[in-house]
Amino acid sequence: MSLLVTRWSVRELSFGGRPEPGDGATFNTIGRVDAAGHSVSPIDYAFKDFAPLPGSSYYRLEQVVLDGSAELSRVVSVFYKGHGRLLPYPNPARDMLNMAIELENTGYCEWIVQDGSARTVLKGGAALEAGSQRKELLLGKLAAGAYQLVLRQGGSEIGRARFVKQ
Repeated sequence: MSLLVTRWSVRELSFGGRPEPGDGATFNTIGRVDAAGHSVSPIDYAFKDFAPLPGSSYYRLEQVVLDGSAELSRVVSVFYKGHGRLLPYPNPARDMLNMAIELENTGYCEWIVQDGSARTVLKGGAALEAGSQRKELLLGKLAAGAYQLVLRQGGSEIGRARFVKQ
């Protein structure tokens, strides 16, 4: 089961806080925590995100106080590695890169190689079984440099790793 727990403390809160994940610019409300009422000492609150998105997500908290005014917290980045593991080797690589992949679920996986500007320079995919396996990625005419290898399954990112092509 996937779970991300957010905790905070406040003195006055009428409608509760709402942790909101997003891309850092656009936020969606994913829950609400009702306030315990007025207190002279801080009250601890928590919110559980039972479906965190793989990769980087950005959270913020909206606090609505007793007078009806709202205040947004600073944005916090959280990286959730998802439901799989990805290890590229050897690193650095020459003509071929092995991908050690561990999956929770059977299904089609897509791998994407991105350059330093996040442009896709190579991609492929295959139907893979749950569990551990190794796939070879031919680097061919890929220029020497640093790259990101991204693994997706069912439209969600489940792994990300850096490698160097010599």
